[in-house]
Amino acid sequence: MNFVAIRGNRFTLEGRGLRLKGVNYSDPDSPWLWFQKWSPQATRRGLAEAAALGVNCVRMWVPHSSEEVDPNGPGPFALIDEFLHAAELRDIRCYVGLRWQHKWTERGSLDDQANLEFLGALLEMLKDDPRVVAWDLMNEADHVSHECWQWNMDPPEAERRLLWLKRMCDVVKEADPVHPLSMGATFSYSYWQPDGPLSLESMVDVVDFHYYRANYRTTTVAEEIRAVREHTDKPILVGEFGFSSCPKCTIRGEPEHSEELQAAMYDEYLSDCESGNVAGLLPWVLTDYREEFKSGESAFGLLRVDYTPKPAGALYASKFRVSDHPEAPVPGSMPVRPVAVG
Repeated sequence: MNFVAIRGNRFTLEGRGLRLKGVNYSDPDSPWLWFQKWSPQATRRGLAEAAALGVNCVRMWVPHSSEEVDPNGPGPFALIDEFLHAAELRDIRCYVGLRWQHKWTERGSLDDQANLEFLGALLEMLKDDPRVVAWDLMNEADHVSHECWQWNMDPPEAERRLLWLKRMCDVVKEADPVHPLSMGATFSYSYWQPDGPLSLESMVDVVDFHYYRANYRTTTVAEEIRAVREHTDKPILVGEFGFSSCPKCTIRGEPEHSEELQAAMYDEYLSDCESGNVAGLLPWVLTDYREEFKSGESAFGLLRVDYTPKPAGALYASKFRVSDHPEAPVPGSMPVRPVAVG
């Protein structure tokens, strides 16, 4: 398995353009705790079904400490390696999402030291690993609170978080100058707001934003892609997007949700991503969750709980083909690594 690099606003592999056709990984039996409730069989099944959709990248969440795995089972790093190996067998690379035991820590505090100790060990393990396509530093850091979903509404809090994120970005890049780095934002405009020299866009190699209609009631995916392109020449990754097929998730003013409506929305989203020439996308999420996990997110899957494709899954399999992406002749800042076998 060879290293993925960046040239211009595209990913490349062996000098040719590569689109990331991805998916956010989940397990229908343990969508949030699949490392804690590790099942090699379920992992292999899920990755096989993802590969059948044409997926070449999954976003995986790593545990933030040894406390998040079964104390009687393999340690967190052994489990991460096992997942990466299972993905590699399907020619799938991993977009590694970091999770933090302690957020917004003060430099030098005990909590800060605990974060850096675990992060350092993880970086040492994966810094030269071609199975990793990129780092996702933190999920939706611009979510300030349930009352405040955009940090420009609270400038002091925004500055505090941005300074911490910059420090963590520097830690990752110093230890691993090869793998690209991003961080999935709730809102696209969080990359350039608040306006100033310290912005998310200035910290990352890839601009990753999430799109859900509940957060973007007046703009389309295509409009958000165009807005991002006005502010950056870096690769654009739509790191989360999706639509629930459950009628209970219907928002006032919308048609009742169904598998058919979900597929129609995917058709729109995928067409927008195609026309916007994004570098990659990762729908939320691979599979629906079983009954005990019912929530607003439980029916976002491309697959049902029995792994059969929903209409949206069948559509995704046929659209956004990786091979359609043209060559990427534009030189860029990320180095192209020599061929390595993982």
